[in-house]
Amino acid sequence: MDQQLKRDIKRYIKEINQNIICDFRTRKKFISDIKNSVYDFAESENAVTMDDICKHFGTPQQIAKEFLLNADVKQIKRRMNVTKIVLIGIIAALVMWAAGLVYAIIDANVIHSGDVIEEIGDVDDDLILKALEENI
Repeated sequence: MDQQLKRDIKRYIKEINQNIICDFRTRKKFISDIKNSVYDFAESENAVTMDDICKHFGTPQQIAKEFLLNADVKQIKRRMNVTKIVLIGIIAALVMWAAGLVYAIIDANVIHSGDVIEEIGDVDDDLILKALEENI
């Protein structure tokens, strides 16, 4: 099998992958199966071309359409919902972690800002007068 045919098959598989709508696991298994079938066909036949592959397997759009017609929609939908829930949980955890990190940084800056606060207590009036007289 020549390099050009390998590139064309890779592009063919990629286009099939882009046309299939389903969960990751189902897509991965289907693409793996179709990829193996295409490569087996290409290696078993002499002087095979992309036209031969398309005639034997169909265009990427036809393959995707047939996949959707034969797919167990309920199972795919259930898997996609589980994936969605897991993804939302991960995003929520990351947002909470980021909020905690921002709070910790702000709290650390407030505590260690370097500002010194001095208390002024009662001062004897005689001391104030004495200090004023010395400065005059």
